[in-house]
Amino acid sequence: MQGAAGAGGDKIYLDDIYGLATYKGTGGSHSVVNGIDNSTEGGMIWSKARNGDGGGYEWNIVDTERGASKYIKMPGTVAQTTDSSNGISSFNTNGYTIHGNSGRSNSTSKKYVSYNFRKCPKFFTMVTYTGNGTSGRQIAHDLGCDVGFMVIKQYQHGDDWTAWHRSCPSLAGKWDVQGKWLSGYFTNYFGTAPTSTHFTVTNNSATNSQDGYQYIAYLWAHNNSDGEFGEGRDQDVIKCGGYTASTSDQRIEVDLGFEPQFIMLKKHTTGENPGDDYTYIFDTDRGMHERWKYRLATIDHDEDKTDNRVTANVYIHATNKGFSLKGYYNGQSTTGWWYVAIRKCDGATGRTPENGTDVFDME
Repeated sequence: MQGAAGAGGDKIYLDDIYGLATYKGTGGSHSVVNGIDNSTEGGMIWSKARNGDGGGYEWNIVDTERGASKYIKMPGTVAQTTDSSNGISSFNTNGYTIHGNSGRSNSTSKKYVSYNFRKCPKFFTMVTYTGNGTSGRQIAHDLGCDVGFMVIKQYQHGDDWTAWHRSCPSLAGKWDVQGKWLSGYFTNYFGTAPTSTHFTVTNNSATNSQDGYQYIAYLWAHNNSDGEFGEGRDQDVIKCGGYTASTSDQRIEVDLGFEPQFIMLKKHTTGENPGDDYTYIFDTDRGMHERWKYRLATIDHDEDKTDNRVTANVYIHATNKGFSLKGYYNGQSTTGWWYVAIRKCDGATGRTPENGTDVFDME
């Protein structure tokens, strides 16, 4: 069914496959209704407390491959944890349900952000496998196009979050911690860049242990005028690319061909300030416009950061065809950055509202 959709089958809209929710914890059961069919199609939820840092408030990932009660913390090398009383209680045909009172997902004193990626060709997919220690092992995936960004986690006993990005194809690194990406990581973890049908892993505990450990791979697509989304089944919704910074005073305009609602940035080479090597996440719900922005990093000791009012020297904001940067986010000379950008749901990619209440609420 997934393979047929978008290729002569059902039309797929951006709001069918990607959802962003900002909410206040309730300490009890409540549902996030976003219209995404996680139950039937499969999906992943990636969430973080926006005003909580340190232990208990880390990023956490839950997916339909491993089950609603099993979550993986990031950052860190720990194994997955099973918790049937807190977190995601169910994946639904129109979103997901949260329960309990844990700091990581639903504390009454906290605010949260949650990203929902549904499995869909040319957007996002997940693969679980058992390690066998074979170097050069190829594992099939159903993304149906070139891989833009890939992350692998050994979740049975715990290991690094290993990652690969198409803009630096001979490098690899760790997704959740600071540090530059290296050719040695690429050789040790992957050895060969992924294709539109397979990804390759080596004999390494982080990607393919001979001890039979369990792994999950998350893969995001890169659309290059070959997206099959929206009313005309011809729109791109996700781009994975890169840029090179030269000076902190240089303004950089990244042309995506669309206005983004989600941007993830990572510096993959180290310049004058190695401490700025975290992965940063921005979105339009929390704020990513010309005069105000919020960022979160993939570290546990992090909360929503505004960086104060945006000045002429420091900013990142969405434009009608991509995003613009200056200062801090490209401030180190001769450094390479990669990004993952997801399109804003617009008239070309979004599902047409059927009722006025779908788009207007007096509450």
